[in-house]
Amino acid sequence: IAKLADIGLARAMADRALAQAEAGRTLGTPYYISPEQVRGDVHIGPPSDIYSLGATFFFMLAGRPPFEAKDIDEVMHHHLHTPLIPPIDMCPTLSPGISEVIEKMMAKSEVARYPDCGELLTELRAWRAYHVLKRGETKR
Repeated sequence: IAKLADIGLARAMADRALAQAEAGRTLGTPYYISPEQVRGDVHIGPPSDIYSLGATFFFMLAGRPPFEAKDIDEVMHHHLHTPLIPPIDMCPTLSPGISEVIEKMMAKSEVARYPDCGELLTELRAWRAYHVLKRGETKR
């Protein structure tokens, strides 16, 4: 049974006072933190959550976080500067398309990621449909 929990790091996007109070501070779980969270940006939105979800998918497929290091500062440095190893390199049986989806989810630049979960779901559903058709299934 898969379970996902918020460990108290979330805040309402409209809460400008809290955003200003957090400005310049790094808040998040180091293995899943987005580059904009590492920088302590004030304006953090859905693309940050998509990055973190991509890091979670990476871990699920590769069996390890996307970036590992001996200390937290180095892990966060990797989120900012180190190119992501394509998930397909870690899990060769993975579909190239799904690997590309995860890579886009974890793009260093927010504008290079999916802007919202709706577009991400559309992409994932398209890949699912492709594989269903490829296998010749008629029902799904």
